[in-house]
Amino acid sequence: MIHLACVTTLALLGTALPSPGQWSSLLNGSQTEPVTADIAFPLKKAWELKAKSHWGFRSSPAIHDGTVYIGSMSSTFYAVDAASGAIHWEKQVGDRIEFSSPAADANGVYVGCEDGNLYAFDHGGRERWKTPTGAKIESSPIIHGDLVLVGNNAGTVLALNRAHGSITWKATCDGPVFSRPTVANDTVYVGTEGFEGGTLYALALRDGDERFTFRCGHIPGHDKARGGIYSTVLHANGRVIFGSMDGNLYCLNAAGGSEIWRYTLEKGIAGSPAMANGVIVVGAQDRHWHGIDAATGAPKWRTATDRFYPNLRSPVIVNDMAIVQYEYKVVGLSLSNGEQVGHFDLTAEDGPADGLAVAVAGNRIYTCTRFKVLCLATE
Repeated sequence: MIHLACVTTLALLGTALPSPGQWSSLLNGSQTEPVTADIAFPLKKAWELKAKSHWGFRSSPAIHDGTVYIGSMSSTFYAVDAASGAIHWEKQVGDRIEFSSPAADANGVYVGCEDGNLYAFDHGGRERWKTPTGAKIESSPIIHGDLVLVGNNAGTVLALNRAHGSITWKATCDGPVFSRPTVANDTVYVGTEGFEGGTLYALALRDGDERFTFRCGHIPGHDKARGGIYSTVLHANGRVIFGSMDGNLYCLNAAGGSEIWRYTLEKGIAGSPAMANGVIVVGAQDRHWHGIDAATGAPKWRTATDRFYPNLRSPVIVNDMAIVQYEYKVVGLSLSNGEQVGHFDLTAEDGPADGLAVAVAGNRIYTCTRFKVLCLATE
């Protein structure tokens, strides 16, 4: 079911992605441009990194200058050669790194930890700083200018100085923040799980002051439970788009928060949307991947899976296909009609695809499974 408040045709364009050899953070900081890479199915394993414990990897890698950075459930943070999989260095942190995916730039790499600290390492593995935030961090940081922005499980959004880790400002929200912040036009957009329901916050980048909020509805079938936001917010051409566990993909005016359209499902959305060529792709608890018209919110296609897990994962659009992962598969879907282009099957030894999203750099795909980090390349 689609609610339309605006049906004008427009080209939705986002900021340009970093160079093809870089993947700066979860979803690469922008979800509104296709990745241009020489990737085609079938795929093969180029290398693998095995976890130190039964629970291995649940986040997503960042790649900078030929190095893959990834945190693990064994409390180890790795820097790995992107071409060979050889470990450059590894560091133990104070607790496991679960869902927080690192962010990297020329100055170093930043990652949140279950011990409540945001860690900064240089590219040689030296700890530059660590800053306590007061609660577990499962949100993924993002770098913007001289700031690193992240949320924590106490409902605090923090902006930290990139050079030395001091807190520039912090904003208190209505519940845990699991999503990665999005920055556009001097505004920080981030969703909360919410102690009484999910809320989308628009905060001033300069000082964290609240510009507007948008409250989500109830979880389908649960009149007293409102839907949290785990989705990273997609920003494009004056609009913000995000999914909620209330079963809606929302499109709002980025300046004031008024609703433009919503796409309503029978089940919730926990993964983040991606967009290219006017098509939004998102997975939901209804066991489907959905292709949606970015201008109007009208459905374009729907592709079924045989598993429950698409709601936890986020697509990445490479050329003209969406790369998605769930259970024991990495799948390519045609952006135009949702048909399967190809798939790579994970093994029981690999474990299921637990990573939030794949990373793409240097014409390779990097993904996290229950037991391994895998590098996949075209056969």
